[in-house]
Parts: sequence; C-alpha cells; structure tokens
Amino acid sequence: MAEKKSVTPLDMQVEELEIYEEKFRTALDGLKHLVEEEKQTKVDESDKARRKKRFGLPNAKKGKEPKVTSTKYIKRQRKAIIKQPTNK
Repeated sequence: MAEKKSVTPLDMQVEELEIYEEKFRTALDGLKHLVEEEKQTKVDESDKARRKKRFGLPNAKKGKEPKVTSTKYIKRQRKAIIKQPTNK
C-alpha cells in the first residue's frame, strides 16, 4: 500500500518476539495510566476554571462555593423561566 516494490519479507518465528511481550504489556499499562491521569487533570482544571468564573451562577456571593452547572442545564432553566405566565 505504500507503493514500495522492494520490500524484503522477514522470516521470524513467534518465539523470537515473545521476549518483548512483557515489556510491551508494561508500556501499554503505563500509557493507560498516563492517559487517565491527564484526563482527570483536564477535568479538574475545567471545573476549577468554571468555579473561578462562577459559571452558571449570576448572583453568586463571594465566599460561597459555586455549583458547577452545564450550559445545557442553564439554557433549559432560562427557557422555563421565560415560559412562566405572569400574574396580572
């Protein structure tokens, strides 16, 4: 598929590659843990930024921990408030 015409096939036995299996599995496990840690770090940073901006709480008071709220939830709440009938 790489359009190489002069590729020499390697004649190898499975036993020759088995010596690398443990190192490969260890490297994969390490990578898995690294990705999970990075993902959690990104989530934590995002939550911290939202709290810092007091995201979703327009009337939040200083000193109180703001609640992290999704933008979809806020939009639904605003629509519900707009749809409420006025008492006159």
